Amino acid sequence: MHSITIVAAAVLPLPALADVITIRSNEWCPYNCETGSEQPGYMVEVLTEAFASSGHTINYENRPRNRALRESRMGMFDALVGAVPQGVARYVIPATPLAKVQPVIAVRAASDFSYQGVESFEGILVSAQHGYNFTDEIDEYLVRHANDLRRVDIVFQSNAGALGLQKLIAGRIDALLGHKAVLNYLASRQGVSEQIRLIEVGAPVEVYVAFSPAARHSQRYAALFDIGMSHLMRSGRLEALRRKYGLEREP
Repeated sequence: MHSITIVAAAVLPLPALADVITIRSNEWCPYNCETGSEQPGYMVEVLTEAFASSGHTINYENRPRNRALRESRMGMFDALVGAVPQGVARYVIPATPLAKVQPVIAVRAASDFSYQGVESFEGILVSAQHGYNFTDEIDEYLVRHANDLRRVDIVFQSNAGALGLQKLIAGRIDALLGHKAVLNYLASRQGVSEQIRLIEVGAPVEVYVAFSPAARHSQRYAALFDIGMSHLMRSGRLEALRRKYGLEREP
């Protein structure tokens, strides 16, 4: 069990000077989209508005996931977005999650595959992007068979989801692990929504903004984020952002 720091929302005085809070993560649309685009992503907009209530702005840029993890640990920027607490030990984690995401298995539409535990993966090739969490059972399966190329295909590229869908449609893999809204978004972009079927596995996973253990203002930023999220929830703005990104039916 990794240790994490949970910061409860507290009433803090507004800072005398506005800060620019630097946040990085890989592209994971519709949650984190392309840097500088008109729709930067649900979590990016939530962060922007949550910190605006305390007078701060954010600077968000895409980074490959492994690079973002390494640089955030070193304090090269303030926070990593879309983190699962067990994957970011020693980071400062606010009390309020940014979103809930539903783990899924994508298979070809004509496949008769059904998931009844990891025993269901017997005889098939399963692909997943490195660094993501699904369910405890599936995560353990991926680690156990990481070196067995007949069972598991671990992809390190930042566009692993898009590549995975292409491999799935082409029959190069049998199943693709991912998250519901992300795979739906990618499938729609590729025009293959009718060619795949998504199977929900496990409970929705809460993802957070994780503040660097090496950055000096992490505790304060985490508390300010909780205050800002409380404002967004009470005002109805959070639900409006969910609708904007087609997440109103997500967990």
